[in-house]
Amino acid sequence: GTLFQHLEPSTGFQLPLMKQMGYDVVAIGNHEFDFGPGKLAEILSTSSHKGSLPVLLLGNAKFDSKDSRDDTLEEQFRNGTVLRSYILERGGIKFGFFSLLGKVAVDNAAFSAPVTFSKQIKTASKLVKKLENAGCDVIICLSHSGVEPDGTGGWKGEDVELAKKVKGIDAIISGHTHTYIDKPLIINGVPIVQTGDYGRFVGRLTLVLDAGRVKVDEEVLIPVDDSKAGDPEINKEIGRASCRE
Repeated sequence: GTLFQHLEPSTGFQLPLMKQMGYDVVAIGNHEFDFGPGKLAEILSTSSHKGSLPVLLLGNAKFDSKDSRDDTLEEQFRNGTVLRSYILERGGIKFGFFSLLGKVAVDNAAFSAPVTFSKQIKTASKLVKKLENAGCDVIICLSHSGVEPDGTGGWKGEDVELAKKVKGIDAIISGHTHTYIDKPLIINGVPIVQTGDYGRFVGRLTLVLDAGRVKVDEEVLIPVDDSKAGDPEINKEIGRASCRE
């Protein structure tokens, strides 16, 4: 909804700002491919020179060895700017993260070629096994796939199928469908959460690890409005960027 993304190849503004705001891990979605894989690679390269970035994940991307248009993005995977999975240790707990771009999201990524994307269930199973073998206590999927009401009081969608078919996922942070979920969907014992659209809410999911099992303690959607003052330093950064551009 803003012009910032059009400026990203030259400014590299948003990702370092997200790191400064406290984001640890983020998932790449379909709109990151709006200008093609080469331009995404340019954004990542420029951003890396501007400051520290959050960990960027995209678990199911595949590159074409015969087409050079995705070479610079593939290099971002080789140099570790983008990962397929990641382990974050906090308070003696090992959190394993991986991300997926869903089938509908892939269809919406019209300019992603020649990058293609492997099947979600197969990819997720491999990445979960990898994180389990690495000793992770909690495994979280950042899924740019989504859920939606099925019209009968239940839920459907790619993340519902993911929770049903892949063992070992402890929580799915869902995206893409802009679905407002005020209480976690529990599908096959796996909580699925999503905060709606356009940054109107920030979600807080509290999990409890008890005897090796992960349970939901609380999930809250926090409105992003003027009832809480913005961080002064972050606001200054945004203001300076707006003035420059």
